[in-house]
Amino acid sequence: GELCANRTKFTLGSRHFSLAVPPQPSFVDIACGARRDVSLALRETQTSTEQLQQLSVLALETWPQAGFHWRVAHSFVPLPSASDVDFTHVVAPRRGEQNGRVVDGSPQSRARCIQALSALGGGPHTKPIIEQWLTVLVGNDLGRGLAFQLQCEDLSHFVRRLGNEENTLHDSVSNFVKHAVARLSAVGESFSTKELSELVGALARCQVQCPSLESKLHARMERKEILDDAGVIAAVAYVRTYRKLGILRETFLREALLKLKPRAAAQLLPHTFPENDLSVAHQFVFMMAIQGIIKGVEELRPRDVSALARGVLSWQGREFGIEQCSRLLQAVWPRLTAVLPYLGSQELVACLQAYWWQMLHNQVELSVTGMGDSTDHKAATEELKTKLLWPILSRLGEMRLRDIGKTLTTIAPPVHCEDVLDVDQRLAVSGYVAAAFPLGSLGETNTSAEGDWWDDFWSAEVEGLSTPELIDLVCGLGEADTRQPGQVWWTMDLLLEDLQRRLLATHGDARKSKVQPVELTHLMLVRMCRSMHLWQHHQVEVVLKHLLSHKDSLTPLPTPYYVEVLTELCKRAVPNDLTVRVLSDLLDTADHGRTVTADQWSDVLIATRDFECHERLSERVLQHLIPSFSQMPLDVLTKSLEGLAARPPRGQHTGGYCAIARAPLAVADAITRVATAPIEFPTLVRLFDSLSRLGWYTEKAIVPLLTQCMQTRLEIHTPQLLSLLRSCVSSRVHHAPLLHRVVTWYKWCCTYLKPHPLPQAELQELVDLSDLLCDLSFQSLELLESVTENLHNPNASSKQVLMMLTVLARQSHFPQEFREACKAVCAASNSDAGDLASLSPNELVKAFNVHLCAVFDGPAALKSFLMEDEMKDFFQVHTSQKWYQQQDRERTVFLQSEVYTALMRAVELEGLDLTLGDLGEAYHVELVSQTSNESAVVCVRSSEQLQWYVPIMADGAEGDPMRNRCLQFPFLFGSTVQKVRHLQARGFKVAIIWLSEWNLLGEEDQRRYLRDAVGVVHRPFSPTREDHFYR
Repeated sequence: GELCANRTKFTLGSRHFSLAVPPQPSFVDIACGARRDVSLALRETQTSTEQLQQLSVLALETWPQAGFHWRVAHSFVPLPSASDVDFTHVVAPRRGEQNGRVVDGSPQSRARCIQALSALGGGPHTKPIIEQWLTVLVGNDLGRGLAFQLQCEDLSHFVRRLGNEENTLHDSVSNFVKHAVARLSAVGESFSTKELSELVGALARCQVQCPSLESKLHARMERKEILDDAGVIAAVAYVRTYRKLGILRETFLREALLKLKPRAAAQLLPHTFPENDLSVAHQFVFMMAIQGIIKGVEELRPRDVSALARGVLSWQGREFGIEQCSRLLQAVWPRLTAVLPYLGSQELVACLQAYWWQMLHNQVELSVTGMGDSTDHKAATEELKTKLLWPILSRLGEMRLRDIGKTLTTIAPPVHCEDVLDVDQRLAVSGYVAAAFPLGSLGETNTSAEGDWWDDFWSAEVEGLSTPELIDLVCGLGEADTRQPGQVWWTMDLLLEDLQRRLLATHGDARKSKVQPVELTHLMLVRMCRSMHLWQHHQVEVVLKHLLSHKDSLTPLPTPYYVEVLTELCKRAVPNDLTVRVLSDLLDTADHGRTVTADQWSDVLIATRDFECHERLSERVLQHLIPSFSQMPLDVLTKSLEGLAARPPRGQHTGGYCAIARAPLAVADAITRVATAPIEFPTLVRLFDSLSRLGWYTEKAIVPLLTQCMQTRLEIHTPQLLSLLRSCVSSRVHHAPLLHRVVTWYKWCCTYLKPHPLPQAELQELVDLSDLLCDLSFQSLELLESVTENLHNPNASSKQVLMMLTVLARQSHFPQEFREACKAVCAASNSDAGDLASLSPNELVKAFNVHLCAVFDGPAALKSFLMEDEMKDFFQVHTSQKWYQQQDRERTVFLQSEVYTALMRAVELEGLDLTLGDLGEAYHVELVSQTSNESAVVCVRSSEQLQWYVPIMADGAEGDPMRNRCLQFPFLFGSTVQKVRHLQARGFKVAIIWLSEWNLLGEEDQRRYLRDAVGVVHRPFSPTREDHFYR
């Protein structure tokens, strides 16, 4: 990204977005700035002891823990020297003076240094220095160490603070805690219930056993004393740790809960969720805590809000807690937005996780049940983004790596519902990530981020992550990655290097390396598949391949995650056999009881539409979908059909009980059921398109779709008109009243709505629409006038002009502008740089119609014009090759078919004067008269025969206007209409063999059918052109 004055501009592929991402300092800039602040805050000292004490005071009293100043401070820990006099003074329990400087060697001062050093942690360079300090500061000599010098009150406070540290305690500090236990056990009765509970908890976190203090805590709880707020929190925490459920039912505790103050209730909430089975008593405490919070929301402080968020997170996965958590979060929302600037990174993440989870749950519930107001939900979602998400992302650079990973994981695209962040908002997330971690090398980012301090700081940040957390962080950055190929990103490179080191345990020889086990969550596996581009030649690639290659590894995966993994694999460059294995495992487990919804099957089919991974995928999926069609809602039915249409079943069965044979009828029943209510026009077109691509034409399905199309206003649905006509062509449906409505509206749009002259994109739409109407043999003078007007459109390319000429020629419409356009096309064809040099075979076939239709249907002057050398070279010679190749191909297919054998046998037995049509004619004709050109037999395949025909006069007519005329008579469709018309123009008496009827007959009936067809001269049925002339 390029950080501008007040906006960040990003480029992704061919799309450009300008996103309102305020300028913000990067992670490196903040680290370097914090280091300068620490350096300025430390006054000049002569001894390492003074520097250590000064640093400890600043760390504990000035800087917020987990803040940047705290995290860079360990690089200022001085190197201890055994010869330093002041170093001895620190160990001694007294105050000493050296060169006029006072060194505080009291136990309290040493304890403060130990606490600061334990919290600072350190990296590879500073950690050994810190360990040296801790060893001497503690002084674990039995009876003389620091644990025996501090006052019991100070010792208790010190141990509780150590128990709250995230870093692992040094051995010397652990020994100090063990020595402290002996002293504290003797005075346990002097502590309050809250202090005793916190002390026992801290010792447990320090992995130090203290039976004596635990017994005192048990005894304290059994007294059933009336507790203050702190005692209530301690009691509930005690129940959670030791599973003493009976205390929650005691009257003294419930009375204390009624008096609980809002702030104490917020601090209580994280302790209310049990580690074991949930009971009614836990629910009661939870409800009382919520009630206490809601009645005094305005009293909450930042740390109370963060504690509340942690408590909500523990209850959100429980059915009982979801509704209550939603009520609580809604009540706390105004207070959260007020205290948001004062929250630390951990607290920000907890709040984001709680609110984002609730928002996603509400969205899933809304989509599944349909209950609730979607408008209110969208408004709440946008408010959540504006007031919580974007402010948190603007502080991404000041967070710890762990918190950055959690933030990006929280807002990662979900699996169970649609992503609430659109494309532009996802790019905005990428903008915030790029601002926190700019692309390029580290030296280009900030020249101050060099030397041992930076290596130590970065190592400490990364080592603070567990391997799953590191994977989550890499995946989060990968999802926000906007790099161009070959561009460097120092952050990703360093993280991948550390991840490689963790996963790969080398034993002297790389060939003996082994993969260390890593526990992955379901979402983590999905995100790793989404970020597959990051793992090339990385050890994660080995881990994933190993995992996905074993069927048992994916069996526990819930179906939504299984489908998402498969979908992502189909998008990525992975070995085909791996994707086939995962898909096969899904099908096998579905056959053995795994529940896969119709929506999920649709996702599988759509994902694998361009992936030749399974021979019978659609057929096997159909077996699971057919029982569900009768109950599917409209949106699921539409998506299921689109999924099937993405991979149409290869086999075609017209009978039996197989899935392919039953599916069209099942789908027709489903469409009839959902069509009882009005359906939006785009959905109608999607259903029609899916049926046409599947080839599942049934009267029962077509009638309700066409009926609703006729009842829909087209004003706002112009983009779907082309899709509707394509579906009509694919299904061989000629519904003239509907086509009339489409053309009338489109012509009105061209006249009053579209710019003049039409731009190239709009012009291509006109060409495509006219071409589709030609295939349907529907002619409109109004549309032909629009085509004629655009022959000289300055925005039209030569190819578009040529395609408009083919439309006019196929419709036998030759205006004066036709000849001038032909000249322009011929002139353009002489240039190798024009688009006419790259015509496809199909376009060349269509272009030959200009010559062919002019010869048969055009005026004599036009025929003479097109026979001039320049015109002839292009329209006859250049375009004819592909046309005649197509005719030869049809002739070859006919000669190799059973129809040819049956026809010739019938001709011979009946003694008819018929023989095979001549090779090289403009049209392939199956049979012609041997002695004269009187008769021509044309075989019409099913694909050349309409399945539905309603004439234009049916609109508004009495009776049944939707009656399909194809039920009484067969009608020609497509290019066969033109073929028969031109044969009749040559003087042939055309006899039609409808193969849909012929193939059902026996030999005797076929002989009679051929004899009657040749003997009776009639005009084959086709949509009559006269019906469609209108103004």
